[in-house]
Amino acid sequence: MGIKLTTSQIEHMVSEAQKKGQSADLSGIDLRGANLRYANLIRVNLTSANLGGANLEGANLEGACLNGANLQNVDLRYANLSRADFIIVKLNECNLSGSKLITTNFIRADLSGAKLTNTNMLEIDFIGANLSGADLSGTNLTSANFFRAILNEANLTRAKLMGNDLHGLELVKANLFRANLIRTDLSETNLNEANLSGADLSGAKLIKTNLVRANLSQVSLIRANLSEADLFEANMTEADLSEAILHGVNLRYVNLSKAELNEADLSGADLSWANLNTASLFRATWQQATMPPNWQTVARIW
Repeated sequence: MGIKLTTSQIEHMVSEAQKKGQSADLSGIDLRGANLRYANLIRVNLTSANLGGANLEGANLEGACLNGANLQNVDLRYANLSRADFIIVKLNECNLSGSKLITTNFIRADLSGAKLTNTNMLEIDFIGANLSGADLSGTNLTSANFFRAILNEANLTRAKLMGNDLHGLELVKANLFRANLIRTDLSETNLNEANLSGADLSGAKLIKTNLVRANLSQVSLIRANLSEADLFEANMTEADLSEAILHGVNLRYVNLSKAELNEADLSGADLSWANLNTASLFRATWQQATMPPNWQTVARIW
């Protein structure tokens, strides 16, 4: 509709609606560049509104509806976005640092390049959302729903994702440095050239996962299942793969120097030209596996 109102008029409309126990209807409003810092916008209807470049720092948008709205380059730092709906919303390059996100709905939202560091998240819906290049470092995402989300080049450094379902997602070149991925399902996920250095993947499922040229140095994969995963040219120096299942895994040209493969099952794995220098394979099994030349002279198997 392209309606234009001043900040004071907006706050008056919201206040009057709340007195009547109703929600203010600001659908289609044009609020580009508006200063709404710490504004009370509880349960406001902002469907299809244009808030591009607006300042909503500290604003209370609990229960608000912003479906189809434009929030590109919006400042939402420390805002309360709990139970708010952002379905098919443009939030690219938006700053949501420190915001409260309890049961917030981001279905099919564009959060590419958005900043979500130090946010208070619980039961967030990211179904079909685009989080490419988003900064989620240090964030607790254990209860987030990422079904069909895109996380290419996302920053998930030290993020908490334990037990989450990341099955089949796109995480190409994502940064998962020291992320907590204990018991996480990453089966058939695309982690091509991703950085997982120092991450904890103990007990994780990585069945048929694409880890081509990924950085897995000093990663913990204790009791993880990597059956039929592709790790071509991956860096796995000092990785701990104790008791891991590696059936039919592609480990060609992988750097496994100083890696722990004690009691690992390498049945049918392809380790052609892999670097096993000082790697430990105590009580490991390698029936029908293709091993690199002279591997028994450089690896520790007793």
